[in-house]
Amino acid sequence: MNAPLRAGQRWHEMMLDPTHDELARQEFIWMFRRQIAQNVEPALQVVCDGRVRKSFVKEHGREPNRKELRDAMLADPMVQTWSALRRNTWEAQWEAAGQAIERDLPNLIGRARRYRDSNHKLGSLELDPTVKVPRYNTEIEIHVVPGGYHAEITDDDVFAGALWDRVATIGEPERGQWGDLAGKRAVEWIKKRYPNLKPKRILDMGCTIGQNTLPFAEAFPKAEVHAIDVAAPCLRYGHARAESLGRKIHFSQQDAEHTRFADESFDLIYTNLLFHETSRAGVHNIFRECHRLLKPGGVMLHEDIGRSAKMNPTQVFMFDWMTHFAAEPFINGWADLDLFEVAEKAGFSRKNAVNEGPTGRTFAARK
Repeated sequence: MNAPLRAGQRWHEMMLDPTHDELARQEFIWMFRRQIAQNVEPALQVVCDGRVRKSFVKEHGREPNRKELRDAMLADPMVQTWSALRRNTWEAQWEAAGQAIERDLPNLIGRARRYRDSNHKLGSLELDPTVKVPRYNTEIEIHVVPGGYHAEITDDDVFAGALWDRVATIGEPERGQWGDLAGKRAVEWIKKRYPNLKPKRILDMGCTIGQNTLPFAEAFPKAEVHAIDVAAPCLRYGHARAESLGRKIHFSQQDAEHTRFADESFDLIYTNLLFHETSRAGVHNIFRECHRLLKPGGVMLHEDIGRSAKMNPTQVFMFDWMTHFAAEPFINGWADLDLFEVAEKAGFSRKNAVNEGPTGRTFAARK
């Protein structure tokens, strides 16, 4: 399905329609961010390997640990410049998109309500105000998003969902035309790795607005597809978004650590970039929940930040930087975990688990 264009941009009915000035400001920030990534960020490796590590090894006779690497890198003027630019443009993109969405919020809420209340909707939306948002979400504004993804600023709020869609799909075209490239790649990987898996029920945990859930509904049209998150504004927006794109997905407000689904309910469970925003205890709980929910022969697939042991020093520094300066405090803990051990404690067999990719970003296990 090709994305229709409006004012030269991909568009669906739930997406913000910015004014000329709003669009100009947003596109400037996005272009600036890409320039930093393409023309400034590559120099980090030059600094890391050519100055920082070389000097440290000469002085101490060994490689620096994570903290020592961070301290040495942040003492370098070039790295300080990159750090300030990255943090400031990250904040600016939320502000620029957020101001436009706030102006158009009543209209966006009205559209979401129409999809919610339609007698012809494809999927469903189930919100549960008794769901307790985990502390690791409530006490941290993940991604430096003001208020985080769960905060509600008005009745039937969709602000956080619209904000994520605006920034992560339009602002980051490398994610795919609908921000769904990770989901598409996951589907391809699953079909190649488990060619005999014909899932009848699929679950996306920590779906945000469900952008990576849509490829599963498209690839397995006979399957019943569910998507859960703790953030009601994202779920409202995600449901309306999926409906506007013609995809049948059942969204519900649930905590991935303790869902309301019955034992052995699913053939396939998927997560994308969920665990590095989750406490270590939460990681173990979600793995156990996946084991409970999967039918015998079912598969869980998790795509996230890779393994520290497989990263080069510059990659280690960049993710460590995010831990300390980009409201991502759980990245280091996740990247250091032995996922085979976590899976085994949850009930999976090591022989049925795989960890693939250059930095070990893809982890899967079959029950």
